[in-house]
Amino acid sequence: MLKIITGAKGSGKSTRLKNYISKMGKNNFFGFTSFCNEERNKYWVKNIETEETWLLLWESFTPKYSRFDYDEEVFKIVNEKLKIRIEEEMKKSKNRKIGVLDEVGMIELESKGFNEGLMALFDYSKKEEAIIVMRQNFVNEFSFDQSYELLFD
Repeated sequence: MLKIITGAKGSGKSTRLKNYISKMGKNNFFGFTSFCNEERNKYWVKNIETEETWLLLWESFTPKYSRFDYDEEVFKIVNEKLKIRIEEEMKKSKNRKIGVLDEVGMIELESKGFNEGLMALFDYSKKEEAIIVMRQNFVNEFSFDQSYELLFD
Protein backbone atom coordinates (compact mmCIF):
# COMPACT_ATOMS: atom_id res chain seq x y z
CA MET A 1 0.00 0.00 0.00
CA LEU A 2 1.33 3.40 -1.01
CA LYS A 3 0.83 6.23 1.46
CA ILE A 4 1.50 9.84 0.55
CA ILE A 5 2.24 12.48 3.16
CA THR A 6 1.17 15.69 1.51
CA GLY A 7 0.57 19.35 2.18
CA ALA A 8 1.71 22.79 1.13
CA LYS A 9 5.31 24.01 0.96
CA GLY A 10 6.70 24.41 4.47
CA SER A 11 3.70 22.73 6.11
CA GLY A 12 5.78 20.19 8.04
CA LYS A 13 5.49 17.13 5.80
CA SER A 14 9.05 15.92 6.43
CA THR A 15 8.68 16.61 10.14
CA ARG A 16 5.50 14.52 10.21
CA LEU A 17 7.35 11.70 8.48
CA LYS A 18 10.23 11.86 10.95
CA ASN A 19 7.80 11.87 13.89
CA TYR A 20 5.99 8.84 12.44
CA ILE A 21 9.29 6.96 11.99
CA SER A 22 10.28 7.83 15.55
CA LYS A 23 6.90 6.69 16.91
CA MET A 24 6.89 3.40 14.98
CA GLY A 25 10.59 2.67 15.51
CA LYS A 26 13.39 3.44 13.07
CA ASN A 27 14.13 -0.29 12.67
CA ASN A 28 10.83 -0.73 10.83
CA PHE A 29 11.86 1.51 7.92
CA PHE A 30 14.35 1.87 5.10
CA GLY A 31 14.84 4.68 2.63
CA PHE A 32 15.56 8.38 2.79
CA THR A 33 14.37 11.45 4.66
CA SER A 34 15.37 15.04 4.03
CA PHE A 35 15.95 18.20 6.04
CA CYS A 36 16.96 21.79 5.46
CA ASN A 37 18.64 24.61 7.32
CA GLU A 38 16.64 27.47 8.91
CA GLU A 39 17.13 29.70 5.89
CA ARG A 40 15.72 26.96 3.62
CA ASN A 41 18.57 27.49 1.20
CA LYS A 42 20.30 24.11 1.70
CA TYR A 43 18.72 20.66 1.72
CA TRP A 44 20.20 17.33 2.74
CA VAL A 45 19.08 13.75 2.23
CA LYS A 46 19.65 11.12 4.93
CA ASN A 47 19.63 7.32 4.84
CA ILE A 48 17.25 6.16 7.58
CA GLU A 49 19.21 3.01 8.40
CA THR A 50 22.83 4.10 8.09
CA GLU A 51 22.33 7.82 8.85
CA GLU A 52 24.63 8.66 5.91
CA THR A 53 23.86 12.24 4.91
CA TRP A 54 24.54 14.13 1.68
CA LEU A 55 24.03 17.75 0.68
CA LEU A 56 21.52 17.58 -2.17
CA LEU A 57 20.33 21.11 -3.05
CA TRP A 58 21.69 24.57 -2.35
CA GLU A 59 20.70 28.05 -3.40
CA SER A 60 22.80 29.18 -6.33
CA PHE A 61 23.37 32.13 -8.66
CA THR A 62 23.61 29.57 -11.50
CA PRO A 63 20.75 27.20 -10.64
CA LYS A 64 19.92 23.95 -12.43
CA TYR A 65 16.42 23.92 -10.99
CA SER A 66 14.33 26.82 -9.71
CA ARG A 67 16.74 28.78 -7.51
CA PHE A 68 18.79 25.72 -6.60
CA ASP A 69 21.77 23.83 -7.85
CA TYR A 70 21.96 20.13 -7.02
CA ASP A 71 24.39 17.25 -6.97
CA GLU A 72 23.47 14.69 -9.62
CA GLU A 73 25.77 12.13 -7.97
CA VAL A 74 23.69 12.27 -4.79
CA PHE A 75 20.56 11.49 -6.80
CA LYS A 76 22.40 8.51 -8.34
CA ILE A 77 23.53 7.28 -4.90
CA VAL A 78 20.02 7.52 -3.45
CA ASN A 79 18.45 5.80 -6.47
CA GLU A 80 20.94 2.94 -6.36
CA LYS A 81 20.80 2.43 -2.59
CA LEU A 82 17.00 2.52 -2.60
CA LYS A 83 16.75 -0.02 -5.42
CA ILE A 84 19.22 -2.35 -3.67
CA ARG A 85 17.32 -2.13 -0.36
CA ILE A 86 14.02 -2.86 -2.10
CA GLU A 87 15.55 -5.97 -3.70
CA GLU A 88 16.86 -7.08 -0.30
CA GLU A 89 13.48 -6.55 1.35
CA MET A 90 11.65 -8.46 -1.38
CA LYS A 91 13.90 -11.48 -0.77
CA LYS A 92 12.60 -11.69 2.80
CA SER A 93 9.68 -14.03 3.34
CA LYS A 94 8.31 -11.97 6.24
CA ASN A 95 8.89 -8.88 8.40
CA ARG A 96 9.51 -6.58 5.48
CA LYS A 97 10.16 -2.95 6.35
CA ILE A 98 8.30 0.15 5.22
CA GLY A 99 10.03 1.91 2.31
CA VAL A 100 10.33 5.70 2.48
CA LEU A 101 11.24 8.50 0.07
CA ASP A 102 10.97 12.11 1.21
CA GLU A 103 10.71 15.22 -1.01
CA VAL A 104 9.40 13.81 -4.26
CA GLY A 105 8.67 16.71 -6.57
CA MET A 106 9.10 18.55 -9.81
CA ILE A 107 12.50 17.07 -10.64
CA GLU A 108 10.97 13.57 -10.45
CA LEU A 109 8.05 14.72 -12.61
CA GLU A 110 10.66 15.41 -15.27
CA SER A 111 11.94 11.80 -14.87
CA LYS A 112 15.11 12.99 -13.15
CA GLY A 113 16.27 13.15 -9.55
CA PHE A 114 14.95 10.29 -7.43
CA ASN A 115 12.81 8.98 -10.30
CA GLU A 116 14.45 5.53 -10.56
CA GLY A 117 14.17 4.91 -6.83
CA LEU A 118 10.62 6.27 -6.84
CA MET A 119 9.54 3.86 -9.58
CA ALA A 120 11.10 0.96 -7.65
CA LEU A 121 9.30 2.12 -4.51
CA PHE A 122 5.99 2.27 -6.42
CA ASP A 123 6.51 -1.38 -7.41
CA TYR A 124 7.41 -2.28 -3.82
CA SER A 125 4.23 -0.61 -2.59
CA LYS A 126 2.10 -2.99 -4.65
CA LYS A 127 3.07 -5.73 -2.17
CA GLU A 128 4.33 -3.88 0.90
CA GLU A 129 3.87 -0.55 2.63
CA ALA A 130 5.71 2.48 1.27
CA ILE A 131 5.52 6.17 2.12
CA ILE A 132 6.43 9.09 -0.08
CA VAL A 133 6.34 12.78 0.79
CA MET A 134 5.27 15.34 -1.80
CA ARG A 135 3.49 18.65 -2.02
CA GLN A 136 -0.24 18.49 -2.63
CA ASN A 137 0.03 20.21 -6.01
CA PHE A 138 2.30 17.41 -7.29
CA VAL A 139 -0.01 14.53 -6.32
CA ASN A 140 -2.28 15.14 -9.31
CA GLU A 141 0.71 15.52 -11.65
CA PHE A 142 1.95 11.94 -11.09
CA SER A 143 0.41 8.95 -12.82
CA PHE A 144 -0.23 6.33 -10.17
CA ASP A 145 -1.12 2.88 -11.47
CA GLN A 146 -2.25 1.77 -8.02
CA SER A 147 -4.41 3.04 -5.21
CA TYR A 148 -2.87 5.22 -2.54
CA GLU A 149 -3.80 6.80 0.75
CA LEU A 150 -3.22 10.47 1.50
CA LEU A 151 -1.94 11.20 5.00
CA PHE A 152 -1.89 14.49 6.89
CA ASP A 153 -3.63 16.24 4.01
